[in-house]
Amino acid sequence: MTLAPPLAYQDAEQSVLGALLLAPERLVEVRSLLSPESFTVPTHARAWAAICRLSDAGKDSDEQAA
Repeated sequence: MTLAPPLAYQDAEQSVLGALLLAPERLVEVRSLLSPESFTVPTHARAWAAICRLSDAGKDSDEQAA
């Protein structure tokens, strides 16, 4: 049986991801502190990885896909 992560973690993770959507330039401040494994919710880990991939490609996380 897998337990759901505590809601506080989910809220914190959502806050980090949401903040990066609003201010993608702030990624440089938190990238060295977090990794996909830092997130307890799998979809949050995938979102983090996608934001980092976009950044590596020179795109902001708030850009629309072409």
